[in-house]
Amino acid sequence: MSTKFFKICLCACLCLATLALTACQGPSVPVTAPALTLPQTQPATVPATVPATAPATVPVTQPATAPSTQEPTVPATAPETVKPDTTPAVFLNPLTGLPIAEDKVTNRPVAMMVGNAKGGLPQEGISKADVIYETLTEGGQTRLMALFTDYAAVERVGSMRSAREYFIDFAQDYDAIFVHHGAANTAFEQIRERDIDNLEGIYGGLEGTTFFRDAVRRKELGYAHSMMVTGEGLVKGIARKKYRTTTEVDFPRPLQFAESTYELEGQSAVQVKVEFSSYCISDFEYDPETKLYRKFHYKGIPHVDCLYDNRQLEFTNLIVLGASIKPIEGDTEDHVSVGIIGTGDGYYISGGKMIPIRWEKTAHESPMRFTTADGEALLINPGKTYVGVTYLYYYRHFKVQ
Repeated sequence: MSTKFFKICLCACLCLATLALTACQGPSVPVTAPALTLPQTQPATVPATVPATAPATVPVTQPATAPSTQEPTVPATAPETVKPDTTPAVFLNPLTGLPIAEDKVTNRPVAMMVGNAKGGLPQEGISKADVIYETLTEGGQTRLMALFTDYAAVERVGSMRSAREYFIDFAQDYDAIFVHHGAANTAFEQIRERDIDNLEGIYGGLEGTTFFRDAVRRKELGYAHSMMVTGEGLVKGIARKKYRTTTEVDFPRPLQFAESTYELEGQSAVQVKVEFSSYCISDFEYDPETKLYRKFHYKGIPHVDCLYDNRQLEFTNLIVLGASIKPIEGDTEDHVSVGIIGTGDGYYISGGKMIPIRWEKTAHESPMRFTTADGEALLINPGKTYVGVTYLYYYRHFKVQ
């Protein structure tokens, strides 16, 4: 009896254990499965129910896909947005090709008539000029025309002298306001007929505003060599006359500059002699260290600016032109005409070398144009420029070493 009861109890316990295990594993395990099959059904049902959903969702969100879509695009856009171009703009003086303040680039320049007679030396302020022209007036004597872009910064310039009509053409080549003290009759006629913007010191009502007499120069050099101008006076005179003060950046000036200094492929020119008459001669000596030409005149006298500690005039570029220069028939003061309407030959000198060039000016209002011997536009080196216009005879006997 006890043995039978024991068996019944054992069977009941096994049934309860099987039911408990089935409840934990899910409905897929048969309720009637014998206890000996439990180790075999556990691995078969676990993969079928629990892992079956987990692997299906993991590949969709796995981080391995993020770098594959982002890595190629980051380097492509970073340089454009993170590293913008911060190189400062460089603004160039249209008369020298050298850097200048942005607000000066469109300045309309001034062209000032400066005496060059030996008795009126030394001059003042001309070493600051961007461009200097030199040619004959009368009696074998030359006169200078000094061009300034930033004329408001001029301390003082002089002595101021009278105009000739061909200097008006040189000034118009740069769209410059013409500044002079008096003029030959032929020049006054051209100024009126052509309506030239000019500041004039005798009849223009500007003495005391733009022009003034320097007492020391008047005492030591004479009345004729004592008239001066200042930058402040130029600004006031231009404002009083209500002249235009700007010019177009692309105005076709005679001087066109290369982007950087280059070496000419020409003959040696370290010593240059520009003759205007038997006693009025401009000599230049090339300094290979500074790459500039130092100017001398009157047979070897250094051409200096006494306003700035007798600084000698120096130039990067020399341009020498041959032109028809003739006495004006019937003129009692020996004035000359300089034939610069038309074409002619010249030389460009820079860096110790020289090449032949051509010049052309078709009308008073048309700027002179310089070309190389083969007809290409002449590009000159950045820096200050001297332009000498002399007799065809002296041009044909032009001397360099």
